[in-house]
Amino acid sequence: MTFLLAKHMVHRYTPEHMKWMWGQGLFMYALACIDEAHGTDDFTWFLARYYDAHIKKGYKIVSSDTLAPALGAYMLWRKTGIAAYKKIADDAAHYMHTSKRILAHLPNHMGTGIYSKMYPKSIWVDSVMMYGVFASRYAAEQGDTELASFALKQLPLFEKYLRDPEYGLFYHSYWTGLKTTYPRKPMFWGRGNGWIMAAIPLMLSYLPEGEEKSRTITAYQQLANTLMTYQRIDGFFDTLLLPGQSAYRETSATALIAAGLMYGGRTGLLGQDALLAGKRAFAATENLITADKKGLCLPEISAPTIPIPGFPLLGYQYTPKGKNMTYGLAALIFAALEAEKC
Repeated sequence: MTFLLAKHMVHRYTPEHMKWMWGQGLFMYALACIDEAHGTDDFTWFLARYYDAHIKKGYKIVSSDTLAPALGAYMLWRKTGIAAYKKIADDAAHYMHTSKRILAHLPNHMGTGIYSKMYPKSIWVDSVMMYGVFASRYAAEQGDTELASFALKQLPLFEKYLRDPEYGLFYHSYWTGLKTTYPRKPMFWGRGNGWIMAAIPLMLSYLPEGEEKSRTITAYQQLANTLMTYQRIDGFFDTLLLPGQSAYRETSATALIAAGLMYGGRTGLLGQDALLAGKRAFAATENLITADKKGLCLPEISAPTIPIPGFPLLGYQYTPKGKNMTYGLAALIFAALEAEKC
């Protein structure tokens, strides 16, 4: 059903009108992953129209969020051999090489874009998916040893600065000026922890063996085992993971966590309990697929979410839900591709 949903979506969207941003970029990457996994060419036309339009208009890679579209461009270049798509990936790699580091080897999540003028310098858990997946694959396949070293450091550093030692979950961000996580109090965003669960399986095969890869695996295992304790009876995960914080069930978090749990159960990095929990989460999410006047759709996806200065809890609780948001569709595709292998 998920792959049928994807085929419906590419006829609902006009790729030339889609923004150069993280959600759209992850959707392009997810579509490319379907074709890669199935040996098909169903979505190449859609990716080509999206990237051709932005090449013509001009694109900027100035932050973690605006780097994410490079994933799909790199996949499109691998399929077509068209140099213009490779240039996008090369530009993304250049950004990773030259972006100013604000904490250890980590760049400011907001980079130098417009939002960097309004939000404190910080690292975000989202970046593991937005640039970590790209960095690991591009570096391994293009022989970029410096970028490979950068990719390898990601999870150990995010664990150091964002993981709560008591709860075992990851905070949304870390503000370097205040030298503290933000939110400061235990408050754990479901989709943020889902980004890690889904990103690590997409990175692992490209990371060289060694201590840092072992630490990445350990962090993934610990997070998976913790997350399973927060799964709802109906199979979903909430937008906030701790009980008592007035959260609501959320599609993208559930699908991302499902992808990570199924991968671990399938590969033996996690136990059979993780495989069953992942399958239950995926089934719960896929069962939400419904139809409206335009075709199939996926509801209950929370809108883009930031840790709001001064009122983080309200920001999570009152972020509205919608349907067919590109990153939510991408999350479900990642889970469906993993479910196929189980």
